[in-house]
Amino acid sequence: MKKMLLLPVIVTLIITLHSCDKKDSENPVITSFRIENMSNEGVVEAGTKITVETGFQDSRGLGKYELKVEGVTGGASTFKTNSFTTFSFSETFASLYRENLDFRVLDIPTNTTSGLYIATAKVFDEEGNVGDLATFHLFIVNNSTPEVSVLRPDTFDMLPIFAPGDYVEFIGSLNDNDGMTEIKVSLFKENDAPVHEQTLIFDTLPVTFYNLANLPDSVIIPLNAAPGKYRLNVSCKDIYGNYGILRYFLNVRI
Repeated sequence: MKKMLLLPVIVTLIITLHSCDKKDSENPVITSFRIENMSNEGVVEAGTKITVETGFQDSRGLGKYELKVEGVTGGASTFKTNSFTTFSFSETFASLYRENLDFRVLDIPTNTTSGLYIATAKVFDEEGNVGDLATFHLFIVNNSTPEVSVLRPDTFDMLPIFAPGDYVEFIGSLNDNDGMTEIKVSLFKENDAPVHEQTLIFDTLPVTFYNLANLPDSVIIPLNAAPGKYRLNVSCKDIYGNYGILRYFLNVRI
């Protein structure tokens, strides 16, 4: 009788342990990640406060989450004479609920260097399992941000279509009253190496105006370019290390 009574207990214990192992493999999920009600990317001004919204959930219970903001473009210019500083933020917060919507208000200082910043959120559950990283491309601008004006290629109404070997005509200009020290143009598929990249360095005298028609290298879609969606970046840096950036897309079809 005792042996027969022990069998259901053992079976129940095995089922319970198996069930726990299965739950331990579940990762928490970030359900939303926005800044100032913008998704994926957006522009904010230095000297303002921004609200970061992070939504997350987990079936067992959340342990903590990390929020970071780091500058991508940056670095002092050799001509730098002003105290613009790259903004950064990194903090870990405790969260003890299965579902949560967290709001954090960050103060962007007035002297923040303009350029591209990457905001990331990562969430952990009580068992230490970690969910996928959420990212947001944040462009911070200030009163010294260089102006990037591109009229062609026009990609704001629709994505222009190019074929391998096509020439990408540039009509536009770069302006900065303080003076630019660097101009960069690059074309690439997301997460791939650039298929075209050129950098102009003005290491003797800053330039206040540049006509994009004067780029030394023509932007040509490589003959071996894979079809798909490409990002075209145009950026310039001024004497204070501020960046002006224009990013847009085009399609390559064979």
